[in-house]
Amino acid sequence: MKFIFPLLLSISLLSCSSDKKERINQSDKCYNDNTVKYKYDSLTFWFIEDYENLDLKNVKIYKINNGKKGLLPHSTRIGKSELKIENPLSLKSADTIKIVFENNKQLNLYDFKNTPDYGGKIFLGCSFGRYKLNEEQIEVMDGNILRIY
Repeated sequence: MKFIFPLLLSISLLSCSSDKKERINQSDKCYNDNTVKYKYDSLTFWFIEDYENLDLKNVKIYKINNGKKGLLPHSTRIGKSELKIENPLSLKSADTIKIVFENNKQLNLYDFKNTPDYGGKIFLGCSFGRYKLNEEQIEVMDGNILRIY
């Protein structure tokens, strides 16, 4: 009887260690995938704090891939300071999204990374999870909202 508790404890610790290793492997798999995986069929750029009052009427959004620059069509929700891209093109980790405002102010978003998604303890796959803006790493909100601040 006195051997049952240590046996159960050791089994429990081994199980936790195995779960932790599995989560690390899943995170590495997502992080190293160079193609961004979208949860939804749109991307929303939400301008807050310093960027909240910028004029978004004539904003241009470009995707830059290997030096090639392509204009991305988008819709604008002025009252909410949002720009939305429906059906975003394939985005790679090394790509850059350049947002150019009417006053020639520019923002560059880059270093796009996937992160693991979980439903409880179940691994659901990888999806767009973080990016950089002005050297700061920012988490993606709700799978498709990129906060610009």
